[in-house]
Amino acid sequence: MGRLDIFDRMRGVQENTPGLKSSKDINIEPVKNRLNGTIITDGPDSILKVDYSYPLVYTHGDVALKDVVSIDPGLLRVLLPALPRSLDLSLNDLIFFDLETTGLSGGAGTYVFMAGFLKVEDEKIKTAQYFLNNLSSEKLFLMEIRDRLKPGSVLVSYNGKSFDCNILKNRFILNGLGLADRDPTHLDLLYTSRRIWKGLFPDFSLRTVEKWALKFERTGDIPGYMIPDIYFQYLRGRDVTEDLCGVFMHNRNDIVSLAAVLLKQLSIVRYCARFDRLNGINNPGQFNPVSLSDMLINCNYHEEAKKLLKSYTDDTEVLKRLGLLYKRQKLHRDALVFFKLLIEKTEDFSEYIFACIEMAKLYEHRLKDIDRAIFYTEKVWNRVRRQDYFYPDRASVFLNDRAHIEKRLDRLRKKQA
Repeated sequence: MGRLDIFDRMRGVQENTPGLKSSKDINIEPVKNRLNGTIITDGPDSILKVDYSYPLVYTHGDVALKDVVSIDPGLLRVLLPALPRSLDLSLNDLIFFDLETTGLSGGAGTYVFMAGFLKVEDEKIKTAQYFLNNLSSEKLFLMEIRDRLKPGSVLVSYNGKSFDCNILKNRFILNGLGLADRDPTHLDLLYTSRRIWKGLFPDFSLRTVEKWALKFERTGDIPGYMIPDIYFQYLRGRDVTEDLCGVFMHNRNDIVSLAAVLLKQLSIVRYCARFDRLNGINNPGQFNPVSLSDMLINCNYHEEAKKLLKSYTDDTEVLKRLGLLYKRQKLHRDALVFFKLLIEKTEDFSEYIFACIEMAKLYEHRLKDIDRAIFYTEKVWNRVRRQDYFYPDRASVFLNDRAHIEKRLDRLRKKQA
């Protein structure tokens, strides 16, 4: 079922809201008793809270959650460069969260009905889930969520930056509640997953990352597209205790997976940034070395980035990145070595053009060797002409490159004369 199909289905459910029962006709006790939850009340309003703790020996896929108690804030900044260096970050400042909503539209008619949080406290992994057991108690529900978002904390989510947080802010506004003074720093693991595992996974849904990166597959889990429908059945007074317990399990799996994904990503960063200085670090599995090197460079791990890339010189994209990195550091002869390797190894015509032009630039502007600059410009010019002869149907693809190369060659010959 596609996203638009889910949206249309949920919109149809929401249009039938007159069938919803009043809060006094909805029985939350069976779910509360099954999950050992507690009811939080404020006057006529009430919500359900379910607490759960994981032992430190628990493993989620191939990730041991005990490692969450020793997260290095320095490595965390590789994933989140915007994190202020002046911020005295501790493990207790990390808040893993995930929301369940009544639809995907994100408009005023979309409710948040479950919020799950995970924190590490006293070297224990604790989860807290809040459930909106009737729509009239939404303000109490949101106030409990707001109390978890303490100033100076770092939110960790999966696609929460563009979806969950925006819906949550909408609900706060509609209920007349302020959140601006509590707006925390946000680490969205969807974006870091796309960079670290770029080109390695078929997609970057949380389920896929769980399967490919964590080696974790859910069994007996409620599919995400069914969750809004289950909630509306509950609001209509139907007995969906079993399904609602499954929704709680689904949400809890989500937030535990967040902690496991963060640990996996940090183990990769640690391996890439410090493998030359620390002994006994096991290879954490597959990752994209080019993307990792960019993340390391952004945090001034230049030498570590170079050592990482040099371990993957069979990859032409790595050779390209190494050449540019040495060029940026004004180590021009080292840059030439990698651009030359790129010319020899690449089978991609655009990479070949790029490497030749970069070598011509370095020889002309930095090493003042016009003859070598002409050599590499003529080299790529001859290759372009051969390409035009054997593949005339592709001539328009490199039209701009052809004009640029011809102009450069003409200028170099004049300079040589």
